[in-house]
Amino acid sequence: MVDVWIKAGTRVEPQQWGGTAHFLEHMIFKGSQGINPGKFDEIVEENGGITNAFTSHDYAHFFLTVPGDRLRQTLPYLGEILLQAAIPDEEFSRERDVILEEIRSSYDDPDWVCFQTLCETLYQHHPYGKSILGHETQLKQYSPHQLRSFHRTHYQPDNMTVVVVGDIDKNAALCLVDEAFSNFSPPWGCPPHQINPEPPLREIRRNHIYSPRLSQGRLLMGWIGPGINELEPGLGLDILSVILGDGRTSRLVRELREDKGLVMDIESSFSLQE
Repeated sequence: MVDVWIKAGTRVEPQQWGGTAHFLEHMIFKGSQGINPGKFDEIVEENGGITNAFTSHDYAHFFLTVPGDRLRQTLPYLGEILLQAAIPDEEFSRERDVILEEIRSSYDDPDWVCFQTLCETLYQHHPYGKSILGHETQLKQYSPHQLRSFHRTHYQPDNMTVVVVGDIDKNAALCLVDEAFSNFSPPWGCPPHQINPEPPLREIRRNHIYSPRLSQGRLLMGWIGPGINELEPGLGLDILSVILGDGRTSRLVRELREDKGLVMDIESSFSLQE
């Protein structure tokens, strides 16, 4: 299995470029000058593998899972589409329609609406309050050149981490990574991004969403916790969230759902962010 983590999430988008990081994640799979759209997926499937990606506020994450003896047949293609993404104009228009539909459908998902509202309530200045998908009116104005600029700026070696795990020799894996991730595109000048610090949360903030078509109510609560620079307390909170609400044996699930039947579902999580 190969994981590629790139520090090119929503938080580094220029002010008026919301959704660019997620849009680019889609366009990476449209290939390079030497790899036509759909060819990478075809190669991965032929070698018994799977591949996918997702975008967060902090990073874009791409993964490739293939048998160990098939890594040489597939990893170079992943490296090429990541480093040499073509972002063709015709594919740009088609994929934008896909993302616009994804945005529209997200507003039909009450869980997504509630979580996005929670983020916006917690983070009123920091990019963590932004929607990763972006907004429909903004995306309609974007051009392929903008995505190429974002790609050439952030998909560079100092922003990229490659992890290989599985039945493969260490030295052989390092050689494969060196070969596949060597031909980086020349950096471009993307408009600078600004990250405004979030002032301390000193009051209780509430938001109420009324939706008459829903038969069940939802309650989300959030707190701003320690970041990546405070690893030890962050790990402690991560463990605590598992004990409280991760799985059937967690305390909140067992007491409120299994024993008392007061809720249909309950869970907790902790995200260690920058």
